[in-house]
Amino acid sequence: MARLLPRVALGAAAICALAACAGAPAAPQAAATSAPATAAPVATSAPAATAAPAATEAATAPAIIEVTPATAATAEATAPAAEGGVLPAPLYVGVNGQIERIERDGTTRATITSEPSDDGAMAVTELAAAPGGNQLAYVVQKQGGGVALVTTDGEGKNRTVLFDKDASSITSLVWSPDGSALITAISQTDAASGAMTGGVYRIPAAGGEPSLIQANDVLTQTATTASEVLPDKYGYTPQTFSPDGKKLLLVRYSLQVEQSDQVVIPAEGGPAVSFAQPSSDLHFGGISTAWSRDSASLYTTFTPGDDRYIYGAGLWRTSASSGTSEQVIPSEVGGKVPIVIFPFETADGRVLAFVGESPKLPSMFEEDVQNLPSFQLAELDLAKGSWKVLREESFFSPTKIAWAPDGSGAAIWYNTREAQAKFTWLPVDGQPVELGKAEDLSGFSWGS
Repeated sequence: MARLLPRVALGAAAICALAACAGAPAAPQAAATSAPATAAPVATSAPAATAAPAATEAATAPAIIEVTPATAATAEATAPAAEGGVLPAPLYVGVNGQIERIERDGTTRATITSEPSDDGAMAVTELAAAPGGNQLAYVVQKQGGGVALVTTDGEGKNRTVLFDKDASSITSLVWSPDGSALITAISQTDAASGAMTGGVYRIPAAGGEPSLIQANDVLTQTATTASEVLPDKYGYTPQTFSPDGKKLLLVRYSLQVEQSDQVVIPAEGGPAVSFAQPSSDLHFGGISTAWSRDSASLYTTFTPGDDRYIYGAGLWRTSASSGTSEQVIPSEVGGKVPIVIFPFETADGRVLAFVGESPKLPSMFEEDVQNLPSFQLAELDLAKGSWKVLREESFFSPTKIAWAPDGSGAAIWYNTREAQAKFTWLPVDGQPVELGKAEDLSGFSWGS
């Protein structure tokens, strides 16, 4: 099990610090890879990570890279076309603690929620649009404390509260593929014992009591010394359904030390399949694990066993049934390390991703921000272990990417090397569109 959670969060923070980015995107949201705020305090005496091996071990099979000429300039989006839709669907965006809906023209936008909040607090903290339907779910941070899970239609009307309990937290909203239920992590403190309880629950979209799918382990005391640390006590948060709706990808995080991995369980709950380490010197490090279209496997990355690494080298395909992995993009090509993030398999079997290249695997302690890679939209050829760059624009420090369900492009939230936050629609074909208000985002999700 790798120390993924702090690596992801601190990696983004380190990049941000190097770029002096005030108001820039926060740590990555795409994989929802931070543990819930209700997790037990991290023990300061947790064991240190082992030393990292060489980061750029070459793969045995050579890779052929088909790269179209690219410029050094980062992406600068143009104004949208005056007529017609430039976005494939409406886009819901969390801005300043409320939700805005951006229409398909890329410019028309309206605030569709009006949730009250305490001074200085965001009212809406998470949001998710239902696939293939006209329904929206979001988490409200209530005045005076506590949270509630709310649904509305796609215009923010017909507001319904699905869950509202004091002394509870809700994180990571995942819709079932048919839109009939929400999967979320719920944690609460037992009033009598003070123990933290909870897990991953299914809540019917039409209303009803939550049903437990995967329980968190229970901690009865907080570790104060190294001997009291229990690294095998876990909590869980949901990530994504498999396309066929039969499996769930979860983050499994230690309740007491800074480490996590991911597991696959049946959609109704059951035995978990862990991602096996491909070798003893590699650990799970998937910033943005994604399902294959046939639901049989997942695309992910592994990193050396050291907290200082931000990304993994190359790309792996992991069996959802066995947890074993095969490398499909090598760790080194032509003396450079390919870094593959936010993979996505389209309905017709194309695998898209954002790919960067670096002389070495980047460290969060990189002193010169100019040495950190930028990423370009590419199509992967997994049979050859190669990729083809599809667009010349490059993006530094992508924080969250939401692929359009039809695979026509992605909404991308990123930093520039000049410490500016940007929010852009990047189509596979056509002109990019600047979507604005990049400094105050809390998340975004495609409608239909």
